Amino acid sequence: MDESKKKTILIGVIVVCTVATGAITYYINHEPKISVDPGIPKDATTWMFCRNPVCEHSFEMNLRGYYRFVEENSPPRILVAPPVSCSECDEPSCYRAIKCGK
Repeated sequence: MDESKKKTILIGVIVVCTVATGAITYYINHEPKISVDPGIPKDATTWMFCRNPVCEHSFEMNLRGYYRFVEENSPPRILVAPPVSCSECDEPSCYRAIKCGK
């Protein structure tokens, strides 16, 4: 194999590796946007519970509003939803909860 073919193959390998590295980096760092599902009824609610030991207030929040809040306030690459400010103690300590039937 002569030198010109070796150079051409080497340049091709470098280009392919560079493109693959860029695609992998974009895929890993790309943060998908959570869009509020239009199938959620406008009057759907979810329970919120304040984790502040002094307050422990619970209340209902509009589900679409909650998802919108999470979409706008979630840090990139964090899988936990950010806390919502409590309507009683005004601290960012409310998380989504399930109300016990008892």
